[in-house]
Amino acid sequence: MTNLETGLRKDMEALGNKLIIRLTLAMLGVFGVVGTILGFVLRAVLMK
Repeated sequence: MTNLETGLRKDMEALGNKLIIRLTLAMLGVFGVVGTILGFVLRAVLMK
């Protein structure tokens, strides 16, 4: 039973790490899109 528990812990840790990486990349992507949109909006406002 101990080997099974150890294996499951390692699998869950790896899955958690992958999830953290994916969420971080998604957040960076969202920040990039928001930054681009804000840049266009600020340019449009400041050009008037």
